[in-house]
Amino acid sequence: MAYMTKAKDALCLRFSIVAGTGTATNIACTGITTEDTIIAAWTAGVGATSTAVPDDVTDEVSITSDGYVQHSTTALGGSKYIHILWADNSR
Repeated sequence: MAYMTKAKDALCLRFSIVAGTGTATNIACTGITTEDTIIAAWTAGVGATSTAVPDDVTDEVSITSDGYVQHSTTALGGSKYIHILWADNSR
């Protein structure tokens, strides 16, 4: 009798935009869990005085607990947002 393995046939991607804050501060990110994998993260400003060039911060963002992420190196004020793309590994 042959044994079958269960494989995922599709990758479930999720995306969220969260307001920036100080370093090492939990930031609420609805739907993310510690089992998920961050694929990309970048910052971008809003408003007339901010730059339109996004900064790659993938290596600086981590999942700290279910529903929360942290940005580890640079404090981000209210005019910057973190855009997070992750793989939902629960699906």
